[in-house]
Amino acid sequence: MKLREIRERNKAILFGIVMIAGMLGLAFLGSFITGVPIKRSQIDDIQIVLVGDDWTIECTMDSTVNNTVYLLLKECGDVKDFEVKGTTWEPYDAVFVDTINDLGNSKGKYWQYYVNGEYGEVSSDRKRIDSGDLVEWKWEVPQI
Repeated sequence: MKLREIRERNKAILFGIVMIAGMLGLAFLGSFITGVPIKRSQIDDIQIVLVGDDWTIECTMDSTVNNTVYLLLKECGDVKDFEVKGTTWEPYDAVFVDTINDLGNSKGKYWQYYVNGEYGEVSSDRKRIDSGDLVEWKWEVPQI
């Protein structure tokens, strides 16, 4: 084998390694952003507060199996009779909340959630909540 052929083969191998590493990195990043799917389980004494432009809605659930931030929001909408609209982000199978109670993402403000005062860092359908948690949804400029 000629020296030139060896160099070309080594370049091709290196390119393949870089491509595989890049794909693995993107897959890891997607899991980090969206979190992992949550199995439903019963939780008790949950409070959810929604703060819109000029309104506030509060729900208290004595008991529920809707143990993600998103499912709890949907349940609150059913109880208090308002609509929640979300879009599934296909590459990561994660939900992005677009509208709560007819107030949509606009003017640089988006629906952001907090659990016990901590800003949500994963998709709301992938954030598990536990008994006694306080979930807040605020229409605001994103924190990150």
